[in-house]
Amino acid sequence: MNRPYLEGRFRITPVSPIAVCSGDRIPPMEIRQAGNQVHILDLRAYLADPQVPMAQRLKAVRPDGTADIPPEKYSRYSLPLLWNPAGQPGPGQARPAGRPGQYGSFGSYAAARGTAAVAAAAPHGITEILQAIKDSQDRPYLPGSSLKGAIRTALAVALWNSVDEETRNAAIGEGVDRRKSQFAARFLEAALFGGGRNAVLDSLKLLVVRDSPALPSDRLCLAELWVMTPNPQGQLEPKRRPTDFRNYLEVIVPAESFWWEQPFLLRSYDAKTDRDYELRRAALQLLANPGRILDSIRSFGQKLLAQELTFYKTHGPKPLAEFIQSLATRSATEAFLPVGFGTGWRTKTVFLCLQPEGIEGIRKEFRLDRERSGPRFPKTRKILFRNGEPWRPLGWLKIELAP
Repeated sequence: MNRPYLEGRFRITPVSPIAVCSGDRIPPMEIRQAGNQVHILDLRAYLADPQVPMAQRLKAVRPDGTADIPPEKYSRYSLPLLWNPAGQPGPGQARPAGRPGQYGSFGSYAAARGTAAVAAAAPHGITEILQAIKDSQDRPYLPGSSLKGAIRTALAVALWNSVDEETRNAAIGEGVDRRKSQFAARFLEAALFGGGRNAVLDSLKLLVVRDSPALPSDRLCLAELWVMTPNPQGQLEPKRRPTDFRNYLEVIVPAESFWWEQPFLLRSYDAKTDRDYELRRAALQLLANPGRILDSIRSFGQKLLAQELTFYKTHGPKPLAEFIQSLATRSATEAFLPVGFGTGWRTKTVFLCLQPEGIEGIRKEFRLDRERSGPRFPKTRKILFRNGEPWRPLGWLKIELAP
């Protein structure tokens, strides 16, 4: 079978905020909050400005780590807040909720859960910001590698039954025996996508996903994220030591009529000259046309949404259950895929294919929950808050094939 190169475009529509973090953190000395905006300052430009007296430059950084720099001249870019510090409705918000604080609060939800200590500790300054991947002009974009990684998980789940159970178990066992979680999936991936120990023969090498175009800067906002886990009563609440489990991060937020197209390429292959074709037959057939890839994404998203809906209906909070329910209802005909930071272990593994005893064995072998008891692993969720209330999960995209 010969197939020419095939080019296409995914149409991407965010349905919840997306965080693709660069790994860098913006320190407090480069952060200046003013009303519903946070300015990201250019500290180097200020310190190098010969028009600023040297004595003033030397005193720019305060002992507490913040900086006294005028944002009017030295702001690299600004971020609208996804919450409203004054307790009044912000952009796109219908009503305030929760107890207002200087930088947002956790008041009403914490009070409802009976966690007064968390409520008291929440209103504090932004100490650092997890930075999104941006181009040289500080415009966000979605890397092709991030989108392809999420698609790879969906295709792995679709290919699960193409490999016999004995081969799968042997591959999983060999990965577990290595005792290093970062390499544990290598042998299973080789069984699903072909190539064995030769990564060059991995079938997914045929799929190339390009970076998205630069996205509008006004879609980048500052969000408040909490790590939450079920309490002894089974209700989802913030993990203990709240200052350790709250983050501020840059996210790309959805909006009406906001979407972009992301190019992809399916490279050619020749089954007649491919000596490893039989090892890769199922994966290559799945990659035969973009429609089958999209079907795999839709099926994966549908299964994942069903599990998430069960989780949130059991543990709360209600706004998350309602949001996931809305996506689950649409997932019969639309393809949804979680991408980026905060989407969890479930979205980056073949978790959906494993039996409970298999998950339990992997959990214990790699101490994924640090040998703590509680609900079935994985039990924590990273949830965005808005005005002191749980609001959205991270990273859900609607994916279509552009005409």
